[in-house]
Amino acid sequence: MPTFAEEFMLLALSDPKGGFVREPPERFENALAGAILMDLALLNRIDTDLEHLILIDAKPIGDPLLDEVVALIQKFPDSKSTAYWIEEIRYHIGEFRDLIINRLIDSGMLKQSEKKLLGIIPQKLYAVPLGPEAREVRERLRTTILSDDIPDPRDVLLISLMVSCNLIDRLFSREEREAVLERIDRIAQMDLIGQAVYKTILQEIIIPISY
Repeated sequence: MPTFAEEFMLLALSDPKGGFVREPPERFENALAGAILMDLALLNRIDTDLEHLILIDAKPIGDPLLDEVVALIQKFPDSKSTAYWIEEIRYHIGEFRDLIINRLIDSGMLKQSEKKLLGIIPQKLYAVPLGPEAREVRERLRTTILSDDIPDPRDVLLISLMVSCNLIDRLFSREEREAVLERIDRIAQMDLIGQAVYKTILQEIIIPISY
């Protein structure tokens, strides 16, 4: 089963262009950092409340990316906020993003090709192979949102991240979105890490830059 961060990367893929959502870059990076923390939460390695993120199990996981993040958190005996750790993980986000992409390629869930921009600059392009396995995450989230059932915790986490990163258009057309926005908002409010990602993004937008 793909990790939470891997599923988020598949959702962030801009299919027609063959790249990932990057504008504004801070939103994508914050959301990916949040996805990595969510993987740790799903493995019961961290716990969160409205003000703190607490490491509750530091044993090695066997995942190089997650083990590196656990080691990073372990360096600070005093608990920090989730927003703090989102920012810290962003310092390593280029390395982590490439690791996630390579794992998706190795597993066959993502295909990579290359073209030259202006005939000179190499540019990597990505595509999700056609097939039920590769498309499962999008169909699963659509079904969750369109139903009145209690959502699976994993889907709650993904939907809250998609809201923070403005990726709902990956699941619904413009005409469909208006009918599901209330349901999406209720689901997104169930997750504390997703809310922390959103607040971090909002803070970057509203705080003026000082010179």
